[in-house]
Amino acid sequence: MSSAVDVVLRLEGLEKTFQTSYHGRVPVLRGVDLEVRRGEVIAMIGPSGSGKSTTLRCINLLERPDSGRIWVDDDLVFSAPGSRAEQEPNSRALRDLRRRVGMVFQGFHLFPTMTALDNIVMPQVRSLGRSRVEATTRAKDLLEKVGLAHKAEAKPGSLSGGQQQRVAIARAVALDPEVMLFDEPTSAIDPELRIEVLRVMRKLADSGMTMIVVTHELGFAR
Repeated sequence: MSSAVDVVLRLEGLEKTFQTSYHGRVPVLRGVDLEVRRGEVIAMIGPSGSGKSTTLRCINLLERPDSGRIWVDDDLVFSAPGSRAEQEPNSRALRDLRRRVGMVFQGFHLFPTMTALDNIVMPQVRSLGRSRVEATTRAKDLLEKVGLAHKAEAKPGSLSGGQQQRVAIARAVALDPEVMLFDEPTSAIDPELRIEVLRVMRKLADSGMTMIVVTHELGFAR
């Protein structure tokens, strides 16, 4: 049994149902329980439609679970409406949650009109209140670590898929999250470029970052 000190993320009884046109209400998550210890790396694998991405989106509250509770460290950040310990975060609490639990999407989600550097600087200034000088220093250091220091002034449209995803990872890491969620981070990238992203993720894991990874890269997961 993990000690309370070791557990950085805990899910209890998460359930989620979606309304569909053809099949009515379809349950996707049914009573999901999960404990993630600090520094642990968890790979979620399984067929399409099995609820992997939905689980990540519920952790980050991009989707609201129908029932269940979520803790980050010892903080109850969500308890489904109507439950005994109802906890529905306001907008400020949501921003704090998404800073503590970073997420990297398969579609990159970079701001197309900003440079790679500014894509990493801006969230730090807005979410953490860092000065632009401090945020820029942090962003440049992270671009160096993901092998893209020479692309600091490039716009996303001029970067390859692998490069865009590495910028997206650097952006998430810049907020110093306690947990990183990766939703199929290599699925939108050409096969020959995936190794770039997987190498960066392996470095994060080796550095002690707590990670949950939804992936079809079974060799990498292993």
